[in-house]
Amino acid sequence: MKRRTLALVLAGFLFAPYAANIMASAEETLTYGPMTYAFLEDGTIAITDCDTAVTSVEIPSEIDGVPVTAIANSGFYWCDKLTSVTIPDSIRYIGQSAFYHCNALTEIDFGKGVQYIDGSAFYCCENLPSVTIPGNVQYIGDSAFYGCPKLESIVMEEGVLYIDDDAFMRCKALKSIQFADSVECIDEFAFYECTALEEVTLPAGLLELGDVAFYGCTSLTTVTMQENLLSMGNQVFKDCTALTNVNIPESVISIGNEAFVHTPVIEEPSQGAVILDGWVIGYNGRAINENSTLVLPDSVRGIADYALYGEEFHTLDTGSGLLYIGNFGIGRGYNLKELTLSDKLLTIGEGGLEGSEKLENIELPDSVVSVGRRAFHKTAYFESQPDGVVYLNDWAVGYKGEMPENGAVSIREGVYGIADSVFAGQTALSSITFSEGLRVIEDRAFKECTALTQIKLPDSLESIGNEAFLNCPALKSVTAGYHISFMGDYCLGYTFDTYKYQYIPVEGFTVSGYDGSLAEYYAQENGFEFISLGDAVYYVLGDVNGDGSVTVTDAVLLQKYLLAQEPLNALQSLCADVTQDGAVNAFDLAALKKHLLAR
Repeated sequence: MKRRTLALVLAGFLFAPYAANIMASAEETLTYGPMTYAFLEDGTIAITDCDTAVTSVEIPSEIDGVPVTAIANSGFYWCDKLTSVTIPDSIRYIGQSAFYHCNALTEIDFGKGVQYIDGSAFYCCENLPSVTIPGNVQYIGDSAFYGCPKLESIVMEEGVLYIDDDAFMRCKALKSIQFADSVECIDEFAFYECTALEEVTLPAGLLELGDVAFYGCTSLTTVTMQENLLSMGNQVFKDCTALTNVNIPESVISIGNEAFVHTPVIEEPSQGAVILDGWVIGYNGRAINENSTLVLPDSVRGIADYALYGEEFHTLDTGSGLLYIGNFGIGRGYNLKELTLSDKLLTIGEGGLEGSEKLENIELPDSVVSVGRRAFHKTAYFESQPDGVVYLNDWAVGYKGEMPENGAVSIREGVYGIADSVFAGQTALSSITFSEGLRVIEDRAFKECTALTQIKLPDSLESIGNEAFLNCPALKSVTAGYHISFMGDYCLGYTFDTYKYQYIPVEGFTVSGYDGSLAEYYAQENGFEFISLGDAVYYVLGDVNGDGSVTVTDAVLLQKYLLAQEPLNALQSLCADVTQDGAVNAFDLAALKKHLLAR
């Protein structure tokens, strides 16, 4: 599932119904010069069509005293003689395919009020040479400037937040991108096969770089990434055959599969683990000797997705500094018998050690705060465990065999977390008893437990992952404590309709919790009934600056504290102790960054 920043979610809620109302309200044809327009439900005006013979257009800011606030879907579709357009400050929304195939268009004067450029808005505008995106634009939609073959330069003014899928895909003349530091996400295929691009400096505010974002940029030699970046997706720089200069900031906590495949970065080193700025990003050659050993330097802090997948090491020592093991990072280690994990390890991704069928002994450090789906399945350790909940140190990591006849399961004392998808699909599970001390329920942990009824979450719980209880229609109520600082998308009270492809609230779902808690906010935001349990001493883990929300600003403040640049007061220290181990340290910073990425 794609991750989205909060800004994008808000933009979607704000503009999706607004866009739909444009066409729904166009009941009669009204004209203004070569354009037609219609009234929106809010009483303002949208431009809905234009004479395709027009060569230049200045869109009015108002018509008969009524503000013009939108350009409707396909408003200037195939106006292939249009060379210039002036958009007034009153326009907030540019609809889907609004200027689709305006092949003569060479000049766009964006108004300062535009907030949302929807999908394919300037798709294949064949002569567009440059574009400046004003700072009010929160969202550049999917394929917004796809395949503009003469587009050479892009300037984004400060304020732009989100660049969606394929936004500038196959702009083969593109040589210059000036990003706004406000950009938080560059999504999948955003600059795919921009083959003239040579150098890129990514935004200072960038949190997430999506799958194949710069795939096939064959002239790209230099990429400068900045602190705050949390994740790089799959194949993000694959086939960038000239890429020789690239850095990985210390803030990064995940790197996708084949991120640097077919680049000099990964292909030039001699046989062995390929390490870039503290990350194992691949392995050259094969480790096939049954007595082979790999010892990673203590400077290694992460293993990228699939980086050591299928390698036949007998012994692996991850070094003392390893923090992150990516999805299938050490998976299918068929010959792996001896494993030493860093006592600083924080996260293990999906399938992290899956298929290491000779691995009998696994010591999971107490530092681990996240365990992915099937991270230890098909290991000798997992297969040797009795039926029921499979535990590894203080984590529940899987379930084996049939459910008890009464459908009741209890989580043993001392368990810190329930890993991703542990009980997913267990349709006979009717009740679950949580032990006090449980702090994390990962994504999809109880997804499709269709017989599961009322539950009480322990007061110690801090995090409920995305879709944790999705498709549990018999679960009509939940009681939540006040320590919860993260509740993922659709974590409670929803089913998913695969035919309509939409999430549907469970009818009559109620949330019981403390006033002012995240549980109350979740209930309000999703339209569920909230039952108050009264006031409680309440603070939000991770809200270091005390503004009521957990953002990158909190991570920056915590980082400054760790560098002895800023002090923390007593309340700030409580909020900064994200791992709840009684100390504020680098583990808390890493956990906070993971939390921000999961939003």
